[in-house]
Amino acid sequence: MVERDREDEDAAEPVECLDVRERRGPGGGGGGDHVRGCYRWRRGSPVTGSAGVSDPGSTFARMTGTGVLATSGPPRRVLRRVVPTSDPARLVLWGLASLAVALVHNRLWATPNLSYFAAITQRLGERPFGDEPGADYLLTNLGLPSLARLLGQTAPHEYARLHLVVLVVGLAACVAVAQRRYGYRTARTLTVLLAVAPGVTVSMQWLGQPDALTFPLGVALALVGRRASLVLLAVLLGLTHPEQAVFIVVAAAVVRGVLDEGPPVRDAARRAGTDLVEMAGGVVVGRLVTEVYLRASDITILRPRSQLLRQGLDDFLDHHLQEPAPLLYLLWGPLWLLVAAVVVVLLLRRGAGVPVRRWVVLGVLALGLLAPVAVTLDETRVYAMLTAPVLAGAAVLLARHRGTRALASARAAAVLLVVALVVPGGFTAGTSTWSWELPVGDLVPFLVDGEHPGRDATAGPDGWLMTPFDFVIPLPAQG
Repeated sequence: MVERDREDEDAAEPVECLDVRERRGPGGGGGGDHVRGCYRWRRGSPVTGSAGVSDPGSTFARMTGTGVLATSGPPRRVLRRVVPTSDPARLVLWGLASLAVALVHNRLWATPNLSYFAAITQRLGERPFGDEPGADYLLTNLGLPSLARLLGQTAPHEYARLHLVVLVVGLAACVAVAQRRYGYRTARTLTVLLAVAPGVTVSMQWLGQPDALTFPLGVALALVGRRASLVLLAVLLGLTHPEQAVFIVVAAAVVRGVLDEGPPVRDAARRAGTDLVEMAGGVVVGRLVTEVYLRASDITILRPRSQLLRQGLDDFLDHHLQEPAPLLYLLWGPLWLLVAAVVVVLLLRRGAGVPVRRWVVLGVLALGLLAPVAVTLDETRVYAMLTAPVLAGAAVLLARHRGTRALASARAAAVLLVVALVVPGGFTAGTSTWSWELPVGDLVPFLVDGEHPGRDATAGPDGWLMTPFDFVIPLPAQG
């Protein structure tokens, strides 16, 4: 993918990398070998020629999310070969280091709703809770229970274990998409941002919630290029968490517009609007599938999430003000360092290869996504899911433009990982919980064979999983 930098068009040296495919054949026609490489590119330069070879018959084609860019004919400039964009070995090493840091930073724990989700998985097509309405709102989260049932991972510990696998595999797929579309630097930056992101924190500390699938889907929606992939991911998101999906697809559409560099601006806005319509349609399809399932199974949701709105604004305000300082910090965690660095760069280097307007739009979007958090109880969990596309957009902008590229360097990435090793991860649901409070030594045997210190002859793990917390499980209010 061409990492174009329109603000850098007057730079003295070409600064962007073009991942191209050279098709050699008679007269640039069919046949011949395909050679891929990364070449220096400057706006206005022809996309012809080869590394050190003058071949009037060569044709370069670049696959993009919307089509193929191809030019042919005698080369007017020979492009110089540079470091390839595809560097899987180094990216894998960064991924392993980031995973290790995430485990230290967050530790592992599981949601107190784990037994409920396991019951849904074991009894798909039934109402597993009897007449108890307390957890039936979870019945609209069909994505992961369906996958767990398909794979036979239906016991509570198997379900939690599967979620950890889904989270790691899903985020690895997002990094692979970023590498393919935007190059190695963007993929490395995204890898490190994910390691310290609150979205990974809440997913690892509440294994069993839909977050393990919702978060990777939100990141992917900002990155994928093909329309079919966009719609399919939106359908999966609608199956996984339809309420959060509404806000995530709006955020993803805005981020896709921010990353779109095709002229003019109004056309980029129109393309983002088209993306929004397609993603929203996918979410609707996913929710309709869930509705068909509920009706076919004669299941009625007695306490939907919408009943949270009956709490009243005063109750929500009291809830959010229990621990305001931890709440503010844990909205972004260690990424506040990066936020501060970007703000400094925007203030000091305006016009020097820094796309100020794009960053402003991204910041306004992040602030706007606080609005739905105001009417939820598990605050940082919800905010982390809704801002997943923002995280992907930030990774692309950091790596793409000359003015912020230092913040996407290997040195900056290493510093962020070291900071995450020192400070704990956490989340808030009125009160805060930090990783040092989680007895992960007890959870590991549970993930292996289901045994844990709180088990008795009749009870599941839910009571034991609540022991590190001093808050009430967020449930919709009584009707």
